[in-house]
Amino acid sequence: MIKKTTAAWRRWLLFFVAACLVSLVWSVPASVLPRLLVWSGVNNSNGEALVHVSRTRGRLWAGRAESVLIRHNQQTLVLENVAWQLSWRDLLAANLCLQISTDNDELTINGETCINGAGIVTVSDMVFELPAAALVSGQLAGAALIRSLDSSVQVQGLVSGIIDVLSWHPAQQQLSVSARGLWDRAAVALQLPDPQNGRMRVQTLRLHQLPWTLTSRGADQVFLQVQGADAPAGSVDLRVQAESEIWLDGRFITRLQVSLQDSTPQMLRDLLMIIAEPQQTGVYQLVWRSSGA
Repeated sequence: MIKKTTAAWRRWLLFFVAACLVSLVWSVPASVLPRLLVWSGVNNSNGEALVHVSRTRGRLWAGRAESVLIRHNQQTLVLENVAWQLSWRDLLAANLCLQISTDNDELTINGETCINGAGIVTVSDMVFELPAAALVSGQLAGAALIRSLDSSVQVQGLVSGIIDVLSWHPAQQQLSVSARGLWDRAAVALQLPDPQNGRMRVQTLRLHQLPWTLTSRGADQVFLQVQGADAPAGSVDLRVQAESEIWLDGRFITRLQVSLQDSTPQMLRDLLMIIAEPQQTGVYQLVWRSSGA
């Protein structure tokens, strides 16, 4: 009888200890995430953080951050109101895998990001959506592509897409990516001189829908291709096709081909005859590059 009582007491004690351990692990605060980023190798312990997480709340396994800043060389990406879920199974396998989502006025993201013990970041099936103006105003490689034209250039519309696969090794400066998407309701607002009085005025050019793809062309280089989609008559002012080689350090070479439409403003027709190279009737090509490209 005493042996049965002792055995039962031990079982209850083990159950209590196990319950306490599970409760302790489950209640780990979200503020532990930066330490895991150091452990993963993405951030080092001397304060040079590639990923900076600010104002966390909740638990490590299901938390939120007011902002997440990703900085590497001259590239910067800021995500606000980020929520994540962490799988303990992946963590036991030495992989920091986070199901990330964010929803604000500037950017919507939903997908999985993993970081292994070697500091390699992988992304799969990540969907995103943001205003085209927010993309151009950012500090990511290629954002200077449009900014280099003139500070008065404004882009409009919504850019959405999916990152099918991405692998990034910051320490080795290696990137592999395959992504695709659509620039919906695409438009560009330019300040152009009025041929009648010479005064500058804003002219909005409708580009309709522009499907795009982004693929790797080397360890530190990506290739962006934009292809104008068919549009109903009168709904587009200019048809464009573009190819751009973009380096991670911000350099780029872009070849832009534009086709005039019936609704193309006369002032733009006159300007293209001056700054662009004619390919055939109503088709022009522009090539521009950043310094060092």
